[in-house]
Amino acid sequence: MTETIGILRSLIDIVNNIEHEGDINTKVKHILENELIRRLNRYELTIKHLEKKYGMSLSKFKKKE
Repeated sequence: MTETIGILRSLIDIVNNIEHEGDINTKVKHILENELIRRLNRYELTIKHLEKKYGMSLSKFKKKE
């Protein structure tokens, strides 16, 4: 089932500036996917930093709790 929603013209302009290929749905999907990947990468880097700082892996830290 497809549902139609309204999007502000200013948001459509922002999406079009970020993504140049595809329809608005494809563009928004791609932006959201990229944001999720960016967040996962940030969390992985944070984990690596904390593992180095405290000298133990996240799994070992969880076992100590």
